[in-house]
Amino acid sequence: MKRIGMILNFEYMGYMKNKAFRVTTVILLAIILLASVFPQILGVLQGVSDGDENGDEKGTALVVGSFADTEALTQIAPDYEWTKGDASEDPRKAAETYDVVLSYDGGATYTLYGAGHDFSLYGLVEMLDGYFTETGRAAFMQDLDADARTGAEQTLGIVVSGGIETVGGGDADSNFWLSYILLYLLFMIMVMYGQFVISSVINEKSTKAMEILITSAKPIQLMFGKVAGVGCAALTQLLLILVAAAAGLLLNFDSWKARLPEVADSISEMNLSPALVLFFLLFFVCGYLLYAFIYAGLGSTVSKIEDAGAVTTLPQVFVLIAFFVSMVGMANLDAVYVKVLSYIPFFSPFIMFARISMGEAGYLQGVVALLILAPTIILFSWIAAKIYRIGVMMYGKPMKLREIVKVVAQR
Repeated sequence: MKRIGMILNFEYMGYMKNKAFRVTTVILLAIILLASVFPQILGVLQGVSDGDENGDEKGTALVVGSFADTEALTQIAPDYEWTKGDASEDPRKAAETYDVVLSYDGGATYTLYGAGHDFSLYGLVEMLDGYFTETGRAAFMQDLDADARTGAEQTLGIVVSGGIETVGGGDADSNFWLSYILLYLLFMIMVMYGQFVISSVINEKSTKAMEILITSAKPIQLMFGKVAGVGCAALTQLLLILVAAAAGLLLNFDSWKARLPEVADSISEMNLSPALVLFFLLFFVCGYLLYAFIYAGLGSTVSKIEDAGAVTTLPQVFVLIAFFVSMVGMANLDAVYVKVLSYIPFFSPFIMFARISMGEAGYLQGVVALLILAPTIILFSWIAAKIYRIGVMMYGKPMKLREIVKVVAQR
């Protein structure tokens, strides 16, 4: 254990002192910081855009038809200077002079005339719809007697609104984006650091450093120390990302709420409980260990970095399938294939976590998946150790599949 600890510390400190690793970490943290202050950036950009294009100038708007209440329209859409026009005026011709022309005769529909590239017309329609609906109702009720008017007001006053109350801890709606982000982060780091493991093994073989290392530690100690060291570096970077993201959102949440209230509401509804964070870290560690041992064992069978693609294809395919199924399965978590794959060790770090975070599976099911995953990690670490013991001292052509199977079958 002492030698494994020394190798772990050597690998871990190697990454901590590595300039490329530190620069990458700083860039990731900077991106997260910029994302957290996006509302402020958006406000500055909108201010610059408004100042460049329009300044404090208002658009010109003309109202034609039998209805024309310019004071009310000014309150509803203050970005325009509303002018009352002649009811007989052609709105299409008037649109050549004015930014917006409103044609309304007091009926059930009205028409806005404006330039085809003016997207603000669509926002203006949303503002005017509610006002003209109320105006139309008032005009209709003027012709009714007192009793009919009272009945109509009571009928129009009925508002039906729906709400959702989850039973059994379901968080599918509130945790969808949270699950998506965490799964993507899990996928990216697992693939990236799996490649780091295999690159480290191949580089040591290609530089002949492996021969020196073998004299100071057993191959199995080298493999376990390397996997653990790279894993600690991955966990450090992951925790920095999570802490930076949480701190950025907490410090800038008021800005999100002011400028992007819908996004802020979605964030506030996320159920990021301590138990969910714990399961995320557990599935990350277990998933990383499973694939890292496979990468280390297969990586020891090649001597050149250009040959790594041939031996890493299979584990990468499993990771891609697991990630893809977890993404697709988020829309159908109660499907049989999703439930079955969530207990299979190669897929459970992604799929079972998705089920837990979306509320379809309970914490007990997550524990069961981890209990199945743990002995699988031990099994593949044993297989990888047997391959690693032979592979690290073999140079030249990569080992063929039958040779790897033969090594594993040996006692």
